[in-house]
Amino acid sequence: MKAWGYSLAVLVGALLGWLAQQFWLASQVDMRVSKDTQLLKSEQRIKRLSNSDLFSVRSGKVGLVSDFATDSMSPELQLLVAGKYEELLQSYQNDDLQFRLTDLQLETLILGLIELGLYMDALSFLNDLLERASYADEKQYELYMARVVVDIDELLASSAQWGRLTDMYAWLVSVQPSYIPYVLRFVHWLVETNRYDQARLQLASARNDVRYVAEVERLEGEILDRQSFQESGAQLIDLERVGAHFIVELQFGDAGNARMLIDTGASMSVVKTSVLDRLNLSRLEREPVIMKTANGQLSAEKLTAPSVSLGGRILSNVEVVTAPLNDLAYDGLLGMSVLGRLNFYIDQEQNALVISQF
Repeated sequence: MKAWGYSLAVLVGALLGWLAQQFWLASQVDMRVSKDTQLLKSEQRIKRLSNSDLFSVRSGKVGLVSDFATDSMSPELQLLVAGKYEELLQSYQNDDLQFRLTDLQLETLILGLIELGLYMDALSFLNDLLERASYADEKQYELYMARVVVDIDELLASSAQWGRLTDMYAWLVSVQPSYIPYVLRFVHWLVETNRYDQARLQLASARNDVRYVAEVERLEGEILDRQSFQESGAQLIDLERVGAHFIVELQFGDAGNARMLIDTGASMSVVKTSVLDRLNLSRLEREPVIMKTANGQLSAEKLTAPSVSLGGRILSNVEVVTAPLNDLAYDGLLGMSVLGRLNFYIDQEQNALVISQF
């Protein structure tokens, strides 16, 4: 029962996370199109919630565990309760069982396969159910499959498994060629791995769909920009990858380096108050400011660093903010007050910041 309770906890947490997540492709047509295209929008996934009280309330409603003895359950449910996800999948593929799991039990199986790292098995299984018309509401399961794709995308991206990502989307495009969000996400990862010719070929299948014109144009522009970067002899700066984030060394004049977490969503760069002396910044004039963060307002101070250097490129009179940032393991955040003065992109496959000045 402990194993079952853990699986249920993972399931409910994932479901709550899905309800909260933002996706990567916005639609501007009707509600059905919006529901489709928002499925892959955001690479910023909200952490799965886990509330034991909620689990206990839900456990009496979902019908995953019967009040009857285990031997009175169907064979597939017995395997599911035991956490034998691979065996259940194998039995289904061999037609040893007639698949009769409920929607929620199906989601438990899929989550179990994902936990085991059997990503393509989970997706192949869902696609097989769709092809067999195993469920009446086909649209619902197409959308569910897309949500599973988002989850797997995040897991593979966070561990820099570019080959598995591109292989996954190549397969998805082959089995569901009319679902353009898969095509566009495939193109995204092809661009990230510098396969521009292949990316252009994939975009051809999306150009005639009026719902995705803006995204196709954005990707085409990104391909051109990156190729221009490479042809212009742009500089590559090595980055340190920490999970889904990147750390870069920023030189402050002659004082020394600061290890900065790259945050392209931050308008200002932020330096921890505790490193001001080491970087010879504590003597500079400062003015109080209020920063808006995801957790509310934060009192801070703004100063102007005479010069900073990124990969040997010197930038003068750079505004930065200083704040305690006690929970940050690095010296600060590198935001757009520095990056905005450069042409740049992050080459995720090479773990490099590619830059050139305007």
